[in-house]
Amino acid sequence: MHGFLLTRHNRDSNDGLVLDYWLATDDGAVCLQVQQAQRVCFIAVKQQQLVTSILQKLPYAPQHWQLKPVSLKCFSGDHALAIYVSGEAVWRDVRQRLQAQGVELMEADIRPEERFLMERYITGAMQLDTVPQGRINQRFALVTDAKAKTSSYKPQLRCLSLDIETTMDGRSIHSIALYGMHDAQAVRKVWLHWPFPQPAENLPDYTQVVPNERQMLRQFVTWLEDYDPDVFMGWSLVQFDFRILCQRARDLGVRLRLG
Repeated sequence: MHGFLLTRHNRDSNDGLVLDYWLATDDGAVCLQVQQAQRVCFIAVKQQQLVTSILQKLPYAPQHWQLKPVSLKCFSGDHALAIYVSGEAVWRDVRQRLQAQGVELMEADIRPEERFLMERYITGAMQLDTVPQGRINQRFALVTDAKAKTSSYKPQLRCLSLDIETTMDGRSIHSIALYGMHDAQAVRKVWLHWPFPQPAENLPDYTQVVPNERQMLRQFVTWLEDYDPDVFMGWSLVQFDFRILCQRARDLGVRLRLG
């Protein structure tokens, strides 16, 4: 199965660190889960004794960390050792304790979900050695612990351009506008917050007039769930549009399901 990477995350679970990769495929959205993943960083062999003494004093079971030799060298020419840590919470504690004792941690800034891709030369498209077994809630399919490798797959992504208009202080949203292309047809949708008694006039037929922000946000979310875009586009989209939408949704008690 071929897919194109949209987002990636890591999270702690009862069984350890899990990597989540959301893919666009010809058959819809797929979530690839890599379970029992580990954080990895490297140290010089000369610091092995110090690191071992620090790790042995940690309040965690031994299986939460491992120190293993690898066929790598530091820039100084010294041989390197790899530290494998299970779980983000444990990793934060390990990193803080080691750095407090002057241990130089190499590649400690590389997140596990990024390392998984880097080690397989995956930059966007990937191929999995299995196929999903059914779909969850009819919205996406789940694949666990599949082998992944780079691919030349080119998806047909469903993209949407998003723009909002607000008051100067950003405490109220005047309108939400969307534009995209689907099956060679333009997709246009605008929600206009219109709290005035007189009706709004001379509006395009793709404009929906709503009396308050809460209703506007609810209609926006419902429409997005049905259209199911793969990619959002816009100017200062994360820093402004998404930030304001999330803030107003929290203020008004609307669950904003954007991904």
